[in-house]
Amino acid sequence: MVRAALGATFLLFPISYFLFPVSAAQPVSITDDRGKKVTLAAPAQRIVALKPDLILAWKSGNPPGDVGRLEGLGYPVYTSEPARLSDVPRLLRAIGALAGTSASAEKAAAEFERQIGALRKRYASARRVRVFYEIWRKPLLTVNGAHLISDVIALCGGENVFADLRPLTPNVTLEALIAAKPEVILGGTRPGGDEAYTREWRAQAMEPLRALPVFYVDPDLMQRPTPRILQGARAICAALEQVRISRQDAK
Repeated sequence: MVRAALGATFLLFPISYFLFPVSAAQPVSITDDRGKKVTLAAPAQRIVALKPDLILAWKSGNPPGDVGRLEGLGYPVYTSEPARLSDVPRLLRAIGALAGTSASAEKAAAEFERQIGALRKRYASARRVRVFYEIWRKPLLTVNGAHLISDVIALCGGENVFADLRPLTPNVTLEALIAAKPEVILGGTRPGGDEAYTREWRAQAMEPLRALPVFYVDPDLMQRPTPRILQGARAICAALEQVRISRQDAK
């Protein structure tokens, strides 16, 4: 149970937007990202806690067997799999319905959509920048085009150089990275690692990688699909804009 609960903490942040007193205790039913209908006799008051009314799980992050055991114990489990930015407000609304706080959830979801829409409009015609995004160093891991991070890169006018790989978080070699010809390296494997992150890439033995611009992005803002991914998106958009400006100045 602890393992599943920890895996589901990525949704605790949005929940804080709208867990307010519930006015009416009516049954509620929502279909999750497994296609399974989650039905509660009344809106949930306790989520991922001791004796919860509802457990939130992550489809690709929590083993199905763990989720099944929790359900076998009688706990309702809502499983999500956010792959696009549009999934964040969708999940806010879904959990708001399950918690009986739809009005507050709708407000948070609409604000998220408004701000993402502003970024999308701003960078819609920006020059494309080829991006390598690192989520782990040893082994060197990135994301494919089906990952939420890849959607953020596209929002900012970037192109994920490993979008076509089959695994969601593929392992790549430095040689493959050079062959992919990125224009910038983004990412971060630990919070607060700005200077160290850049220094590690500058120390690479392969000259094509040492010459690339490197930008640290706090993984807590990008690897947890909550509304604060908006902050991560702004950081990525700003980094890619710096690359465009530097390319323009070099001409």
